Amino acid sequence: MMGMIIVEGLDNSGKSTLVRKLAFSLSRASVVSVPPTQGIDAMRHFCFASVAHTNMYSSLIFDRHANISEPVYGPVVRDRDEIQLWQEDPNYIAAGMYTMFSALWNKRRPTIVFCDPGLASILEFGEREQMEGVIDNAEVLYHRYHNHMKRFELDGCRVIPYNYNVDSYTQLLGRLTE
Repeated sequence: MMGMIIVEGLDNSGKSTLVRKLAFSLSRASVVSVPPTQGIDAMRHFCFASVAHTNMYSSLIFDRHANISEPVYGPVVRDRDEIQLWQEDPNYIAAGMYTMFSALWNKRRPTIVFCDPGLASILEFGEREQMEGVIDNAEVLYHRYHNHMKRFELDGCRVIPYNYNVDSYTQLLGRLTE
């Protein structure tokens, strides 16, 4: 049985739609990561719990995980990366979270599905409300995500790119189960 699946990608890349489809097709529960707009402490708690309780979370499908997306978004839209700040805070319980998250990768090897329909599709935000700074910095975030995913691949993580304009959903399911 495949383990934890984390669906990542820039806003408007099809993540939430894909998570709903995967949860249905694979008969799994899905979890939406707590964004910084819900409060930094809530995001910290979510990250800590999902790493500390890997057995409980190992069969879930995550619609983003802050340990992955915060280093992409934080420095661009808030001028800081909350994950980095947590690592530097010796008084906060999540200070060791990065070490725990690394242990998660080594123990559980979650699969990351990287949603990337191409920058042109992503930039078609229309009337959809976005977190402040996302639309203005979409191109920078797009390139940061690509670099971030390359680092994960170099670290031995399984990253499956998915472009809903090119790849069929059936192809993605096949890649997830191989």
